[in-house]
Amino acid sequence: MAVPSSFIPLALVRAKREGHAVEVDERRHQPINQAIAVVKASRKQEAARRFVEFVMSSEGQTLLERYGYRKP
Repeated sequence: MAVPSSFIPLALVRAKREGHAVEVDERRHQPINQAIAVVKASRKQEAARRFVEFVMSSEGQTLLERYGYRKP
């Protein structure tokens, strides 16, 4: 069964580039705060740490902004 409409993250809209999207005015909802961390039990601590460093770098931040993520 097809769904005629739905709420989805802006990042998914920008990644897919299909269909028609309308952004909900930011004054009409609370932001969804997200975080990044290295999980202590990870078997790949070094790779996870490097990924976090990339995400926090200016290049990573530019990429995130391109897909609709915003700094708090």
